[in-house]
Amino acid sequence: MSEKNSAWQVVTLYGVAHSPWVQGILLALNHHKIDTQLTSYPLSIRWFWRRGLVFPALKLNDGSIHVDSFRMYELLEENGFALGVQGVSTEQRTVAQVELEKLFSNYSLGRCIDGKRWRFIKGWSLMQESPSTLHGIVCRAFLSYYFWILIRLVIFFTKRYDRSFFVLAEFDAHMDKWNQQLENRKWLTGDDIGFLDFALFGQIQCMTTGLTDELLPIIKQKAHIVRWVEKMIAITKPVANGNPIYAQRIFEPQLVVESPPVWQRVMYWLVWSGYLLILPITIAIVFLGFRNRFKNPAHSGAVMSKYRQQQDRSRPPQT
Repeated sequence: MSEKNSAWQVVTLYGVAHSPWVQGILLALNHHKIDTQLTSYPLSIRWFWRRGLVFPALKLNDGSIHVDSFRMYELLEENGFALGVQGVSTEQRTVAQVELEKLFSNYSLGRCIDGKRWRFIKGWSLMQESPSTLHGIVCRAFLSYYFWILIRLVIFFTKRYDRSFFVLAEFDAHMDKWNQQLENRKWLTGDDIGFLDFALFGQIQCMTTGLTDELLPIIKQKAHIVRWVEKMIAITKPVANGNPIYAQRIFEPQLVVESPPVWQRVMYWLVWSGYLLILPITIAIVFLGFRNRFKNPAHSGAVMSKYRQQQDRSRPPQT
């Protein structure tokens, strides 16, 4: 590796395997054979106060920290790791990121709807980190409370205002857009695999973790996406470095993705039970995390909200 890229010799990626944004950038890092440590432990206590529990966050070997997966793709290309970023205009990149946020908001709440609440918690016990550490397990157990409460609150207010969520017909329409983009293309970025491919595949990885299997039949109906997913699996699986390729479940729904060793799962549940015993304190820290979340410019929906504001400002005034 050149001196220019020495900062990328070993990188730390803060996040979890069930996050589509984490999956996207992790797959891109693996593709370029960058040694990546995946951890659910925040980069520092100071980071928690400044940026909350939003991920991904990428820490390079030179100590610099970066947020927003799309900015990470740009950073990779700027440092000589080709991802086709320069072939897509800034406006097109923003629109693509907005579309992915819309897609995520359409299916993400479906992971914790009635009938899946306990399965959602259990899913956190089956995630893996690299390398696995005790403090990572402790944080992951806490994150299961954090995201469970966050999603359930969003569902509550969505219902209260009579808004729909996890509508399969809307998900179908979103996937149709991406299917059409792949109709006459080998990759979303052109002739070679690129950042948009990793970003969308990260979403597919999230959809296929086992919490939203209602989506699998819809995905299988999209011929161009299915063809593309097969190629993505063929490219990402050999360099996955232990990162589960959940997307295989599109073709093998009964496939059991490798889970952590028994001792790690036992430790997770012991810690999780401990948080339950001090529930008032746990909830207080959760809501502190909610407050700090909005200090992070890369929190879910931030790009979509900023884009809408820009669109509103650009419209001519009504007369």
